[in-house]
Amino acid sequence: MPRTLDDLKNEALLLDEYDRFQLVAHLLDSLPDTSGIDPEIDATWADEVERRHNDFVAGSSVPIPAELVFEEIEIGWISVRK
Repeated sequence: MPRTLDDLKNEALLLDEYDRFQLVAHLLDSLPDTSGIDPEIDATWADEVERRHNDFVAGSSVPIPAELVFEEIEIGWISVRK
C-alpha cells in the first residue's frame, strides 16, 4: 500500500533537527525555479535564516508568538487607516 502524505509528514517529524532541515532544503530545491528571483537575494535570505536560527538555538534571541506579531500588525494598520 502506498504511503500517504500524512505518513510521510509523521515520519519526517521523527527525524532530528538537522535531518529535517536537510529534507526541507531538498524539497525546496526540487520545486521549479521561479523566474525573476535573484540568486544573490536567495543567498542573502538563506544566510539571514541561518543567523536567526543560530541565535534562537543559542538563546540570544527571544521568539515572539505569531499571535502577538499579527496583533501588532493589525494595530499598526488600524492607526494607519485612521
